[in-house]
Amino acid sequence: MTFKDIRIDFLVFEFLPKIEDSFSHCKEHYATAPDMIEPLSLIIAELNERFGLSLGPEHRVTLNQMMDKLGDDAALDASARANTRENVRLAFDQRVENVIQEIVDSNFDLYKRITDDRAFGEAIKNFLFDQYMKQHRQADELIKQGESKTLEFKASLRWSLKENRQDDKAITRAVLKTIAAFLNTEGGDLLIGVADDGSVVGIEHDQLESDDKFMRHLAQVVRNALGDRAGTCIDPKTQIAQGKTVCLVSCQRSPEPVFLKWKGMEANSEGDFYVRSGPGSVKLSPESATKYVSTRFSNPSKHPDVQI
Repeated sequence: MTFKDIRIDFLVFEFLPKIEDSFSHCKEHYATAPDMIEPLSLIIAELNERFGLSLGPEHRVTLNQMMDKLGDDAALDASARANTRENVRLAFDQRVENVIQEIVDSNFDLYKRITDDRAFGEAIKNFLFDQYMKQHRQADELIKQGESKTLEFKASLRWSLKENRQDDKAITRAVLKTIAAFLNTEGGDLLIGVADDGSVVGIEHDQLESDDKFMRHLAQVVRNALGDRAGTCIDPKTQIAQGKTVCLVSCQRSPEPVFLKWKGMEANSEGDFYVRSGPGSVKLSPESATKYVSTRFSNPSKHPDVQI
């Protein structure tokens, strides 16, 4: 599969039935496609809504060409597979600047907007980076890096290996907490089926009959705990690492705050608010969350759960 053929399969089979009333979050403003939602259409719709623009098919073509050029860069691919998300972003930002310069003749309008409007330019780069990372991360290489601010390991989704029993409450909540924190900060990668020490245990311990049922269960708990729309900000896929199946969940930055509500364990009625701090997830107090939201998110007045 080439970079331009990316499709958000997870979003399609789990969230398409709810698209009409769930796009007011990460993909709130995107139009629905009859059969499949694909990244470039989502990006165009989000940019139009956020910046009051009317980007059309010609801009979609240009973004597609930019994605192709980034996807064909062998050095960038090697960096993405072997480095931390932060280091990949440094290499990516250098390469994407060159790609932006290359569109000056083919789409001067988009080039000028990217270079003149800093917020718009950063939004374009963030979208392209998120899409790139989804296709250029390998579990085997990530395991070698160890946990960090943008990478975390979880042994299972719902099974307590220590007690050898299903624990949908605490074990699942730990996974959801990490996802919420990634969405509220700079994004990141979660590997399910990998223990804290980097040993691969596989998702088979969760005792879901197939990879498909595992993915559907993950989609359901994300929807229940973080909301339908938060699920559109993640892209999980299964990979083989050391002969066992693991689930790599790529999380992008959420454009709106994400709160965790799970089985009555939250301390606040609106849910708990988590961010990443070093290689861990930290819950902010309501006061700290309010301040964080006002600076991290572009339009906090649109978020009714937070009193600004």
